[in-house]
Amino acid sequence: MFYLTGKIQERDGNLQMVLEKLELPNAEKCWILLENHQHDQEIAHILEAYQGTIPVVLHYQDSNRTIQVEQFLVEKSVELEEALKEYALKTVFH
Repeated sequence: MFYLTGKIQERDGNLQMVLEKLELPNAEKCWILLENHQHDQEIAHILEAYQGTIPVVLHYQDSNRTIQVEQFLVEKSVELEEALKEYALKTVFH
């Protein structure tokens, strides 16, 4: 089983999916709940300091928008969670 991300296009009268990303469903992610975009740069610096293999997903409460951050993969650590505490409403590895 996989998660597929892409777009649907019509070609020669048929619909086709153009695959953009393929993910395993059991892949762990770092979910970070934020109030708004106010501290994006600070969060980017923190994520950069804790590089690893886990994808990062940001959810902004004010716009109800969820974004998987492509440029950062992090390591799961208490230190990362502590560093994010000042800016994040919640950080969960799941």
